[in-house]
This record gives sequence, structure tokens and C-alpha cells, in this order.
Amino acid sequence: MSLSYPEIKRVVEELHPDITGQRVRKAFQLDEETIALELRQPKYLVLSVHPKGARIHSSPKIEKWGKTLRFGALIRKNIVGLFLEQIEVPGPDRII
Repeated sequence: MSLSYPEIKRVVEELHPDITGQRVRKAFQLDEETIALELRQPKYLVLSVHPKGARIHSSPKIEKWGKTLRFGALIRKNIVGLFLEQIEVPGPDRII
């Protein structure tokens, strides 16, 4: 089950102080719909776009998938080394 707008807003508010200003150290593709960004603390930020269970959460550890698809390679190339300046829900939609 996907999260509703109010639930996503609460999750983002909870994650905001912990991940804002963090540098992305590594990026992993955990499966076809999920990526994990390695940060300092919390250890990983996990983002999934699974149609029946989209989610975003922090995790102290992850289980790596073993293969990287083009999207994972693109994320790794363009995001690793950058700082997460902000996380927000821009409006009454389920977009982060």
C-alpha cells in the first residue's frame, strides 16, 4: 500500500533534520524500483517507486541486489558526491 499525502508529509518532516546537509557517499540500486543513498547518519536513505508500495525511509543497513541497471548507474554518476540541501513535499501531491 502506498503512502497518502499526509503520511508522506510526516515522513519528510521526520527525515528533514537528519538528512539535510548530508553528502551522498554512494548509491545502490536495490531492485528494479528501489535505490539507496549512503549517507553519514542515518546510514542509508531508501527510496522506492514500487507501484504497490512506494516508500522513503532511513535504514542502518541494506541488502545489496548485486546488479546495477542503467537507472542505478545514472544515479551513481549524477548524485554521488553531492549534498542533500533540502527535502520537501511541494504541494498536496505525493511528490518529494
